[in-house]
Amino acid sequence: MAAQTQLTRRKALAIGVLCLACGVGPVFGALGVGPFHLSPGVPVWMGVAAGSAFLLAAVLLFADAAAGGTNPDGTLLADASPIARFIQSAAGLGIVLVMGSMATWIAFGRGARHFSMTITLPFMTYRPANPDLPGRIAFGFGAILIWAIVIFGTVAAIKKHLARLRAT
Repeated sequence: MAAQTQLTRRKALAIGVLCLACGVGPVFGALGVGPFHLSPGVPVWMGVAAGSAFLLAAVLLFADAAAGGTNPDGTLLADASPIARFIQSAAGLGIVLVMGSMATWIAFGRGARHFSMTITLPFMTYRPANPDLPGRIAFGFGAILIWAIVIFGTVAAIKKHLARLRAT
């Protein structure tokens, strides 16, 4: 079995800063600030959402750092404050909500989507003439899966927080 490592405060801060740097560009670009620009037909909120997923990851990691790091399984240390636990859960839920919203718009939103698809087997390559429908179907399955995760994850997180409050 491979050794499990703990996310230390320093590692959480470093990765959080990296996530922050990755999220600022798409948000500013979507808002028309900076060198990044959206493709035609893509709504501004999609660019903001894409960057926000990284910004929320930074918030989650900064909460981990403020709590002193995490256990090998990703949970906060036993002495972490309830506020850090709430921020970690809320940021994680926010990431999944943003990703679900983006996948839902790609799968079910109005307008054209442009996908490319190539299936390569030995001695054969297949490229469908119109890969848009399979692309939308794939994102549709992804969106449904993400929303199921949101529902079950939210219920589990609420139960966990309520149990923790009852124990104190």
